[in-house]
Amino acid sequence: MERKDSFTVGGDRYLFDFGTCSCANGFAQIDTDQDASYYGNWINPAERRVVIFAEGDNSILDFDNDTEMVAWIQRFKDNHSLGFIGIDPGLGKTLRLECIAHGLAPFIH
Repeated sequence: MERKDSFTVGGDRYLFDFGTCSCANGFAQIDTDQDASYYGNWINPAERRVVIFAEGDNSILDFDNDTEMVAWIQRFKDNHSLGFIGIDPGLGKTLRLECIAHGLAPFIH
């Protein structure tokens, strides 16, 4: 896995929701019970990429394979201090099928 960290000045999660991490760009939200304007997580199964936004801090995780990506999601679910709800692929069928194809079916809600 490769991790890249950065900072977004004056940003909020909606820049990601409707931009970089939109469903149109292949991203599904990783929903938690703590999601807010200052916090969000997204996953792109085809690119094996997770984007994390927390109060301006950004992390991009690029996984080497599906097994590594699925293991990370399982750890996020099991150990994350925030309540894990699941992966929300939106209303489109394509992103849901991508999640399933890459081993993320047990995490879809």
